Amino acid sequence: RRDKLCTAAASFATVMSVWVASPSTPPPPPAFTATMSEAQVDGPCVLDRASFCVMSPHWPLSYGNGEVCTIYNVELSPVFAIAFETEACCDVLTINGEHYRGRNGPAGVVAADGTLQWLSDGTTGGPGWKVCWRPQPSPPPPSPTSPPPSPAPPQPPAPPTSPPPPSPPSPPPLPPLPPLGPNEASAATENELRNLIRKAVSEGREAHIFVAPGAHIMLGSTPSPPPSP
Repeated sequence: RRDKLCTAAASFATVMSVWVASPSTPPPPPAFTATMSEAQVDGPCVLDRASFCVMSPHWPLSYGNGEVCTIYNVELSPVFAIAFETEACCDVLTINGEHYRGRNGPAGVVAADGTLQWLSDGTTGGPGWKVCWRPQPSPPPPSPTSPPPSPAPPQPPAPPTSPPPPSPPSPPPLPPLPPLGPNEASAATENELRNLIRKAVSEGREAHIFVAPGAHIMLGSTPSPPPSP
């Protein structure tokens, strides 16, 4: 009987040793890896795949109240804030359990679990934020300022203008006529003179014409056109 008990105890010890020595241990979880092509956003935040950045809702406009979003599968690269301004008390971006708020944005922190979380409360909003996990291209250098235009060459002075020729002197005024006799008349125009002559001829009287010194008079009939050949 003692031998049977010893044999049973030995067999039980062998079975226990085998069971303890070979448990089924689960493999360790794989290390987190992600690329930008795998990054996703759950919520209203804006993901810019071309620049490897994520922005607050409505960027570059102000974000709204009561917004929640999660950015996950972010690659393991330092996250930098390109712009960051939120309500300091209540609107936060969380990375690795660290809360970034106000104007204190992330500066080179690596999201160990590939996750960024954004939360704004229901009161005051703010300008928002933009964070990236790849180096951003430097802005192009300012274009060189063009030299000021050369001053125009001085223009030669304009030649002096010649004064207009003097007007010809006006003829001296005619002396006044002597007083007229009872049978005398004066004429100021050629037509008046012709009428006086016609009247004298029609009445059978002689017509004497007196011309004041310096005056000119030319009387004659209108010439007839030359005869046709």
